[in-house]
Amino acid sequence: MNKIIKASAGTGKTYRLSLEYLIRLIKGEPFNNIFVMTFTRKATFEIRQRILLHLETIISNSKEGKDIIDNLKKIDDNINIDIENLKQIYNEMLKNKDKINIYTIDGFLNMVFKKVISPYINLYNYEIVNTEENKEFTERVLKKIVNNKVYFKEFNDFFMENIERDIDEYIKTIDTIILNRWKFLLVNHEPKVKLGNINPIIIYEEAVKKLDEIFQIKGKGEFFEYFKKDFRFYNEIENLEKKAEYILRDNKKFLKANFWNGNKIKGKNVVGLKGDLEDIYEEFKKNLAIEIYNREVIPYEKHIFNIADIIFKLYDEIKIKEKKFTHSDIGNYTYKYLTDENLGVVKNGKFTNYFYELIGNEIDTIFIDEFQDTSILQWNILKLIIESSKSSIVVGDEKQSIYSWRGGEKRLFETMENIIDGNVEVLDKSYRSDSKIINYINNFFGKINENFRYKPISYYEKNIGGYIETFAGSKIDVKNELVEKIKEKLNGNYKNVAILARGNRELNEIALILGNNKIPYVTESNLSIIEHRTVKPIYFILNYFLKNSYIDLLNFLRSDIINIDENYLKLFIKNQNIVEDFINGVDDLENINIKKLDFIDENIIKLLEEIKKLKNMEFKDINKELIEKFGILNKYTSISDLKNIYYFFELMKNFDSLKEFMEFLKKKSENEELKQIGIEETNAIKLMTIHKSKGLEFSTLFFYWKISSREKPEKGLKFFTEFDSKFHNVEKYMFVNSKYKNIIETCGFEFFSNAKNVSDIEEINNLYVALTRASKNLFIFADFGNSKLGKNFNTIFSEEDTNIYKGEGKFVATPIEIKDVEDKIVLDNKEKSKSNNKDNNKTTIKEEYNFNKYFKNLKEERLELENSMTLEKEFNRKLGLAIHYYLENIIYGKEDERKRAKKITYSKYGNMLGYDKVETAIERANNFINKNKEYYDEKYNVFNEYEIEYNNQKHRIDRLLIDEKNREIYILDYKSGHVMDKAQLERYKDILMELTENRYAIETKFLSL
Repeated sequence: MNKIIKASAGTGKTYRLSLEYLIRLIKGEPFNNIFVMTFTRKATFEIRQRILLHLETIISNSKEGKDIIDNLKKIDDNINIDIENLKQIYNEMLKNKDKINIYTIDGFLNMVFKKVISPYINLYNYEIVNTEENKEFTERVLKKIVNNKVYFKEFNDFFMENIERDIDEYIKTIDTIILNRWKFLLVNHEPKVKLGNINPIIIYEEAVKKLDEIFQIKGKGEFFEYFKKDFRFYNEIENLEKKAEYILRDNKKFLKANFWNGNKIKGKNVVGLKGDLEDIYEEFKKNLAIEIYNREVIPYEKHIFNIADIIFKLYDEIKIKEKKFTHSDIGNYTYKYLTDENLGVVKNGKFTNYFYELIGNEIDTIFIDEFQDTSILQWNILKLIIESSKSSIVVGDEKQSIYSWRGGEKRLFETMENIIDGNVEVLDKSYRSDSKIINYINNFFGKINENFRYKPISYYEKNIGGYIETFAGSKIDVKNELVEKIKEKLNGNYKNVAILARGNRELNEIALILGNNKIPYVTESNLSIIEHRTVKPIYFILNYFLKNSYIDLLNFLRSDIINIDENYLKLFIKNQNIVEDFINGVDDLENINIKKLDFIDENIIKLLEEIKKLKNMEFKDINKELIEKFGILNKYTSISDLKNIYYFFELMKNFDSLKEFMEFLKKKSENEELKQIGIEETNAIKLMTIHKSKGLEFSTLFFYWKISSREKPEKGLKFFTEFDSKFHNVEKYMFVNSKYKNIIETCGFEFFSNAKNVSDIEEINNLYVALTRASKNLFIFADFGNSKLGKNFNTIFSEEDTNIYKGEGKFVATPIEIKDVEDKIVLDNKEKSKSNNKDNNKTTIKEEYNFNKYFKNLKEERLELENSMTLEKEFNRKLGLAIHYYLENIIYGKEDERKRAKKITYSKYGNMLGYDKVETAIERANNFINKNKEYYDEKYNVFNEYEIEYNNQKHRIDRLLIDEKNREIYILDYKSGHVMDKAQLERYKDILMELTENRYAIETKFLSL
């Protein structure tokens, strides 16, 4: 059963998806066999929380729970809800949250790559890097090309002919080809067949003769005057072959304009001949374009494929060696190897049982959220699961498809019901936005473009009201007008207020105006704790210690913590080698004094000594030294500052080394775990791009809309692909340079125009995403730049429907009361004053964040880790974990248990240890079971990894055996090393004695693995 849910913005998509998940559970599907995929980490968190909350609410037997049950039955009235069964499922899900399979699509593909592909290519450890970090690999590819004569000749010919001789352009081109690699994977490349044509020089000569006929009739002046000046040279060439060379060489000129002087061929007596001339010249241009296509475009495309092969070969060599991949790399490699017959995981368009064995799970139902953002490459992987699973549910909104630049395809979701033969349901009632906003959106998008195919939605009956203002301006600073409106309407209350714009450049300009007006704001980039003003300097100095990045040292010195002035900064830059020699221990203090550098004074000496001391310090002590020696707690005293410092140090406490910690920060940069504390409560306007706002909502939204009537010129390489109706096979493709746009279009190919249509619709999609973020108040500021409003205005706004009045910079609001907004502002200001009173109580907050206690606990926790584990010890530790994991899944040691345990142990540890070592672990575990058969007797009720909560503390027992008949309990503890904590087992025994009220004889035993 396949279902497609088309959900407009704010119509309860996440709520509906979570209910569909519950229905699968109620119908008996194991939760670990249900896979959910969505687009962002934030969405995975929300869906997981929503599912668990619904279950908790249902089993609580509350009114809210009954409402959820009613909604479930509206979707499927055949379900039979067993509360006791749901309680059991809920408890299992809480105990096994790691088995709730909710992924980002990137995360899912990474899991498949790790468990299926990487062992196949003998790659057992790797790292995910971001796009910025990946630039290093592009540069290394270029270096390898330069150092290889054959490769360099191929590239040199290509670049010299087509691109400026600039190293940045070389790198940009390599980047572009790597970014579009997925298209190379999907295209079945075959050399293009030349198009048939007539020799264009013959047709041009015919056109010249036709012009001569006109000249003879007109009988005025000289024949050469009937040619435009740029075309007169042609008549001076006597040799036809030379004329052909001239036309081919200057083809752009001939394709762009007519060759005749229009003023010379006017008149009724030559109207017919003029028409003939124009027809002949159109025929000439078409045949000239075909000639250029055959001579240049076809070989150019072949050249692109040749250099792409070289790039991919070198890129893969570097990547596999370094074991560092972007998410795009993971997707490309996953698709490439999944279809390899030798791997044996795909057969007849479906995943085989072997695939599911490797990932350690069956998949009964697959949910795909935000499907409109799914790339075609991702789709060609996901459809293999859909074809293999019992059911699928895809959810999305084609109006919110805004990721075509990375392979997203709106038409894929638009036609999904025809691709997977599914039933379509439409969610068309908004629970987010008030009625006035919904009505405005319906009017606006209903008329904006006939290809947009907008269908009106309704609003929730209780959401009556809303407020809209629009401003359309040209030849004035519209951004200033926006900020003035903020000052007028919001009166200092900025909670749940956002400004959206298309790009960061516009946001930065608005941020500058907000700053000048002392209006607080936060940008999308500083939502991470790393970007918090108290943490960023600490991050800089830690990054310097790890990478010896002098720029990070300078950033630390310029931060609020040190705050050296410009003169000192220049001296630090000038004397970099000397400073680094001292910090790294190459030079000592006495030698530096001997050099008598003009920037050395007592304070700088102390500063350098402290930094040197910090750099050579144990990681566990760095944070304490930072706080004590640099006076961080004296410089930052607000609640928000202290919370974020404390939280950052709490994160540090979880790691044994600086390298591990910094790698964690890099990998989790967009994770909720690294979000600043209290950012939601900040009384500041949030500035973000439309792309970053997706999935969010704001009570009050200001949208800055930069409108330009000028089209950006096409530049660089283009990779056009057009697919069949199932989006499986590429039916047409063209990889070409934009400089050939006119040639391509004159030949009759529609690649550029089709791409333009897609781009235009995506811009409307961006508008739709932006305007549908508002729940209560929507302010639109349209900036027409230096263009007049006139025609552009009328094509975008409708005065009749929206009460927007054109006029250079004139502001007119729709006649809707602002009272509701003002009431809300008064309420929020009261809340703000309470918050401000709390801010004044600095003593309380410092007591709450007791840093001395923190460092004392940190020291105690780290004592046992003073001697770092060697690589061998760490490997043996992981081997022990693999044995533990295998035994965790064994109850009585039966064959079917052992098969299942083997499969999931391979799945979890195969990538980490290698299959040979996992085989060793499984062999040791089976030998252990055979030697200890008395503890695998079926007379026992068995509880593996049993967790006991006692006095607010949790205790975990490796294996707990209960013999009800003889009233006996065995507490078994597996040991793979030499340390045995007898006191711990006795503590477990005492707890169980108390909990069972001494009704069982309890024995404890260590079992050596």
